[in-house]
Amino acid sequence: MIFAVVLAGGKGSRMGNTDMPKQFFKLGTKPI
Repeated sequence: MIFAVVLAGGKGSRMGNTDMPKQFFKLGTKPI
């Protein structure tokens, strides 16, 4: 089994969307 931890705190200013925290961005169809 493979597990991963994605640390995604704060604003996504470098991702082009500063209105939404990074943990709510979608990766495919699932939120990070």
